[in-house]
Amino acid sequence: MANLRINRRKYCRVQFICYLCLVCILAVVSVLLLNAQRARTIAALKTFNDFSLVQGREHSFQMNEPDLCFTQNPFLLLLVFTAPDEGEVRDAIRETWGGVHSVVWSPNGDRVNVTSMFLIGMVSASDSEAVTKQAAVLLESQRKHDVVQYTEVDTFDTLTFKTLAGMIWAHRHCQQAKYIMKSEGDVFVNIEYLVKVLLQPGQPAHTDYLTGSLVKGGRPQRDPKNKWFIPFDVYPDRIYPPFALTSAYVLSADLAPKILNASQYLPHFKLADVYLGMCLARLALKPIAPPEAHMFNSWFVVYNTCDYAHIASSKGFSPQKLRYYWPKFMKEKTYCKYLNKAG
Repeated sequence: MANLRINRRKYCRVQFICYLCLVCILAVVSVLLLNAQRARTIAALKTFNDFSLVQGREHSFQMNEPDLCFTQNPFLLLLVFTAPDEGEVRDAIRETWGGVHSVVWSPNGDRVNVTSMFLIGMVSASDSEAVTKQAAVLLESQRKHDVVQYTEVDTFDTLTFKTLAGMIWAHRHCQQAKYIMKSEGDVFVNIEYLVKVLLQPGQPAHTDYLTGSLVKGGRPQRDPKNKWFIPFDVYPDRIYPPFALTSAYVLSADLAPKILNASQYLPHFKLADVYLGMCLARLALKPIAPPEAHMFNSWFVVYNTCDYAHIASSKGFSPQKLRYYWPKFMKEKTYCKYLNKAG
């Protein structure tokens, strides 16, 4: 009888050990399957390329310049966001940093090309001057051939759609570019510093790369009176994923279609810069800090030529201010040390 009890205990112990082993095996298999599924999902996000519809909307273009990059073969594409009625802003940029079409980046005289494109939305039908404004945009487009207009009314709440439209255009019509820089119309951009110090054409191109003035630990604004108000039912979390401020940022061109793919799985969110952070998080990616802490500035940097020779962007420039400082910058920057260091 005693032997029977001992054998029964041994049997139960063995049975329990076998049960634990089975549970562990099932747990390991479940984790492996989940990781494999996650990897397949991310891979699908990075390879699917049908962008006829993004966020349930068809992104088409009222005005287009499909051959812009074909004729210029750029290393860097500048996507400049302006409103339809900001013709003077666009002219000032064309006369200043937007007129930089190539950069010599090595002592041997090697150069890369730069292409600027102005992305605008539609004029609201409720605007009493809609017909006049649209006619002016059409005339500007026919003269300059650098304006692309997508079929969404240009407002603060549609900036996310505008951002996605710019990436669609770049993916469709500018696959020659290695990098894309998005900027707003009131930004001063030092193209030469950007290319030489950040993008470094002589080095292997970055992939899955987005950088700018980064925000980590940003919190949703819950005050309904605030411009950036986001209610709990739209975004219940306390903290946003890391993102780059929308005034100016740079991404590797390979990332644009991946962001577009990720956007198909995310609902619309009106804060375009935060939304890009959400897309990166969906792709299991994060924005990368630039090599210099104040390379990108979402505020106005008090002008000093050599200070501006060591930054990529500064915000807060009217057309008049841009036209005033640009000739001064171009004349005096040769005395600043970074040019000698960068070649």
